Amino acid sequence: MGYWAGLLLIVAGAVADAGGIVLVGVVTILVATLRSLWSRFGLRGLTYERRLGATRAVVGDEIPLELTVRNRKLLPIPWLGVDDLLSRPAMIEGRDLEPADVPGFGFLRTTWTLGWFERATRHLRIIGDRRGVYEFGGARLQVADLFARDLIAEQRPASERYWIIPRSVPVRASTATSQLPGTARVRRGLFEDPAQFAGVRPYLPGDPARWGEP
Repeated sequence: MGYWAGLLLIVAGAVADAGGIVLVGVVTILVATLRSLWSRFGLRGLTYERRLGATRAVVGDEIPLELTVRNRKLLPIPWLGVDDLLSRPAMIEGRDLEPADVPGFGFLRTTWTLGWFERATRHLRIIGDRRGVYEFGGARLQVADLFARDLIAEQRPASERYWIIPRSVPVRASTATSQLPGTARVRRGLFEDPAQFAGVRPYLPGDPARWGEP
């Protein structure tokens, strides 16, 4: 559409001998050409990596998270959006998860600007505030043209898991809850077996009336 509009402006400007209209037509064709470049080649040579500093942590600790993008071509990327699918209720320091169309998951959204043959890295931290198994799903990469009008997207498979386990703490009582074992003695045992030698003794006042009966 942009090419034809620019061409018509150039023809109309040439016929009317209007240099301004011709210039507008040239700019229109140039803009359409640039937009087609990002639509066709924006995602080519573009890599994305996600690295976890650990896969297991206890409640209250943090896990380093490293996100890296590389643009391996001459065409710069004026705007790159990356949506990492992450199971809730995971917490990333300083960031909120965006709603996702997958139940139980949210999007960790980051935006980037890359020059030609540029590599960029961001360091985030996962906060282990609640026990559970958390999973990173795939990543969705979106590239926009210089005018941020047309978006092209691509799904990249990349999955990792990490575990948040309960913290182990020593169990200590402030006061003694029982005197046993200790020096306390009881009048009778919980079970007495007259068949055993140590359990045979004469009947004493205070013993149950049926004690010793078969």
